[in-house]
Amino acid sequence: MKQPPELGMPYTQWREHQGEAVQWACKQDKKVLLIEAPTGCGKSGIAIGLARTLGVDRTVILTSTKQLQWQYLDTFSDARMVMGRSNFPCLLDDNTTADDGQCGQGIMCLYKAACPYFLQKQEALEAEIAVLNYSYFLPEANYVHGFSNLGLLVCDEGHCVETELSRCVAAVLTFRALYSADLGVPPTASSMSLWRSWAGQAHTR
Repeated sequence: MKQPPELGMPYTQWREHQGEAVQWACKQDKKVLLIEAPTGCGKSGIAIGLARTLGVDRTVILTSTKQLQWQYLDTFSDARMVMGRSNFPCLLDDNTTADDGQCGQGIMCLYKAACPYFLQKQEALEAEIAVLNYSYFLPEANYVHGFSNLGLLVCDEGHCVETELSRCVAAVLTFRALYSADLGVPPTASSMSLWRSWAGQAHTR
């Protein structure tokens, strides 16, 4: 098995159990693998080591926070990170972000080629290893298909996956939004049948 320096990693040797985890994962023929490891054992090194040992073309590593994304980049400088539009300024309006720009409304922007949001996204699409957060990746992979057809997908903090999936498909409706649409809601103690009836009426409207 190759040692970290041979894989372009900033370690002189594997930490305890790191190399074992990578070697074990490489021998499996399952589509989904679960590695449970304690804090401080070097899970990021396992993720990067596995990607480079397998030699896949494209790897995406998912985290739940921007802080963890930065931790990956601080250690593995050749990885690329993607953050959402709200983290970048709009080149058409200094007082807003790319999230509120016209490109987010489906209108072609003349500054797209110089837009910092699209530039970092393109770099990540072309990189061997990209680090994204769950909230960005799930809609991007399912609807835009920019980060599909991967050689390896690593779900860091796997205990968060169920919550992140639920959040992706959930629709949150505030009381203000409902009443502004003249929908209202049944009393909170109402039976499930009344909620189903209300949802049906709201859908038809």
